[in-house]
Amino acid sequence: YTLTVEAVKLKPFFVAGHTFEMTCKVSSQNIKTPRYSVLITAEKPLTDQSNPNGTTRIISLNQDSVVRLEDWTDQARVDGVVLEKVQENEFRYRMYQTQMSDAGLYRCVVTAWSPGGGGMWREAVNGLSNPIQIDFQTSGPVFNVSVHSDNPTVYQGELADLLCIVTIDRVALEPDDMSFDVSWFAVHSFALDRAPVLLASLDRKGIVTQVRRNWSSDVSLERISPMEFRLRVHGCEDQDFGNHYCSVTPWVRSATGVWQREPEIKSKPIFISVKMDVLNALKYPVLIGIGLATIIGLLSCLIGYCSSRWCCKKEVQETRRERRRLMSMEMD
Repeated sequence: YTLTVEAVKLKPFFVAGHTFEMTCKVSSQNIKTPRYSVLITAEKPLTDQSNPNGTTRIISLNQDSVVRLEDWTDQARVDGVVLEKVQENEFRYRMYQTQMSDAGLYRCVVTAWSPGGGGMWREAVNGLSNPIQIDFQTSGPVFNVSVHSDNPTVYQGELADLLCIVTIDRVALEPDDMSFDVSWFAVHSFALDRAPVLLASLDRKGIVTQVRRNWSSDVSLERISPMEFRLRVHGCEDQDFGNHYCSVTPWVRSATGVWQREPEIKSKPIFISVKMDVLNALKYPVLIGIGLATIIGLLSCLIGYCSSRWCCKKEVQETRRERRRLMSMEMD
């Protein structure tokens, strides 16, 4: 069996917000009455934090022409990708309202199926198309993010303030033309060798989502300026120590009024240290101990007094002695 797949980009040039189209043409040999299943994959740049593995399965169409979304997780554009069969050996993929984060290499993975016994289909051969690149040539803004804290060392029970600060290079934008999805993470270790824990997130519409915590400290997230977001940890405990960082996904409104999602960026972590206040920790135990000792001492004195007063009293009768003068005795 031989299978050849050729991918063709229908529009040679387009900008963000437009529709991306590509076709996959299949030719096979030595396969009797084949049917084809098609899978569209995307290879994102290594800088894409949302896809560290490199390849994403977007949408597929099986040999019975049933379409299925694979790893397409953008809920705002759940209907933004279409894969259809236009001819017996030609398939067309469309992606509407492209975003800056859609940049990458797109391929068609085709599998040829031949009829088997009992009305079943068996896999004959696989084929991979040439890559089609989506590259947005833009001189738009470049976003940077950093984390700052005036006091990264706090005592137990105190409040920790962390600021996530976003800055822009190249192009100046109006505050109404940009918004941000902000998420705070913590790594409860001295090194970034453990999986980060999501603390709270704030989407570009201002909705805050908090994660359930197994300890008594609480967190709050708020936007204090157009490009500054503050995380507060109330009543810090030992479990709150570790590296903290924020992840930001910028959204920019284009001249046509379409919101474009920029690549996700992460800040460098900042280490929060939680110390125990020895004086405050010992103050209440000492006061409690002194109070208990005083109460026990007074109670002991009261019990002893009552016992000697009523329980152990004895009547002593004294015999009256007569007082007589001693007689002088002389010796012969």
